[in-house]
Amino acid sequence: MMIFAILLWCFIGVENCEFQRPIPSDTLITLQRTNCFFTCPDYMVTISADGKVVFQGNANVKVKGESEAFISPEKVELLIKSFKKAKFFSLRNRYSLPEDGCRIYDGDASSATISIVLNGKSKSIDHYLGCHQKKGTAVRALIELEGLIDELTNTARWIDDEKHEK
Repeated sequence: MMIFAILLWCFIGVENCEFQRPIPSDTLITLQRTNCFFTCPDYMVTISADGKVVFQGNANVKVKGESEAFISPEKVELLIKSFKKAKFFSLRNRYSLPEDGCRIYDGDASSATISIVLNGKSKSIDHYLGCHQKKGTAVRALIELEGLIDELTNTARWIDDEKHEK
């Protein structure tokens, strides 16, 4: 009966249940965006396992220097699930040139680098935003991850005051 009560407790969504899978303590997710001919936001945002968000604004951003915030464990879990869904660890280390699968290559774009450390494994992917592939490809998955990181950490508050003032 006690086991049934514990399972029921977990099932109804109690946050501190022992049976929930914890976020790996070594989790570290980073998105870095680079400048493009002095107009694109240049910053790095890092998310830790505990939800701590560190934003480092370098150029073309509203807030330069370091800022901190926190996101919920659910958002960290969503990011981890999204990396797994994108099969991030099986992707190439770079999507920048035609030899990386870019069918169209624009010359005036910024770059994004996404990195993750999870359960002792780490991977970093450089993505030149001028690299275009067909829909449903690795580049599309990277664009979605980049956008999700920005959205869940609300980087807009540090980048542009007009877009996401709340």
